[in-house]
Amino acid sequence: MAKIKILLFIVFLTNITAQINTEKYRSTGEELGTKFFLDITATFEYGNTEKREAEFQGQLDHLTESYNLIFAGKGEYNFTDKSEFANYGLLHLRFIKIIDEEFKWEFYTQANYDVVRKVKLRYLAGLGLRTKLFTLDKSNFWIGSSFMFEKEKFDIPSSASHEVNPSQFRWSNYLTYKVQLKDDLLISSVIYYQPMFKDFSDSKLLNETTIKIDINTTLSLKVEQIFRYDTNPPDGVKKFDSKSTFGLVLTF
Repeated sequence: MAKIKILLFIVFLTNITAQINTEKYRSTGEELGTKFFLDITATFEYGNTEKREAEFQGQLDHLTESYNLIFAGKGEYNFTDKSEFANYGLLHLRFIKIIDEEFKWEFYTQANYDVVRKVKLRYLAGLGLRTKLFTLDKSNFWIGSSFMFEKEKFDIPSSASHEVNPSQFRWSNYLTYKVQLKDDLLISSVIYYQPMFKDFSDSKLLNETTIKIDINTTLSLKVEQIFRYDTNPPDGVKKFDSKSTFGLVLTF
C-alpha cells in the first residue's frame, strides 16, 4: 500500500544534512511487497525575514522474505526575494539480506551535497551486519556495525587547514530502538558513532529522537529532536548542530 505523509513543520535552529539518519529509510512493517511514502515540508517567513522553504523526503521500499531493497531521496529548496537555491540534496540506496530473525547483512551507498556545511559532494559506501539486541513487550532494540568508505569535496579554499578532497575509511556503528508506550504513543531513537579507522579522534556523532502521538487513524502529532557533532568539520563550519521540528502528519 502506498502511503503519502504531508508534514507541516515549524523549524528552528540549524540544518543537519551531511550526516544522515538512514534508520528513517528502513521499513517499519512486516508486510511483503512494495511501499512508497513522500514527506513534504513547507516553511514561510514574512516581515523582517522574507523566506520560503520546501523540503521533501521520499522512499521506495521493496520487502521480500529474503531481502529488503530501499531507495530514498531528500532535498531542500530555498526561495528569497533576492535569490533561490537548492540548500541540500541526497540519494540513498540500501540492500538488506535477511539471514534470520536475528541477523541481517547490509550494503549501502549514498551521495549528497550540503551548501550550509560547505559540502560540494559526499559519497560513501559500506557493508556491515545488523542484529537484534533484545525485545521487551512492544519495544525493539537493534545494533549495527559496518565498514564504510567516505569521499568528500568541500567548498573551501586550497589554503584552508582542512583537506579539500579527503577520502577515508570509517567504522560506522549505531544503536536504535522503538518503544510503543501506548497504542497511540511511539518513541523512537537512533545514535550513530562513526570514527575514522586511522584516527579515532576524527569522528562523527548523530542522535535523533522522535515522539509520535496518534490523534486518529489519519492524523498524528510529531516532535523530533536531532543533535549532530563532528570533531573535524571544514573551516568555517561549527562542530555542533541541532534541529527541532514540530508538526502534523497526514497519512492516507
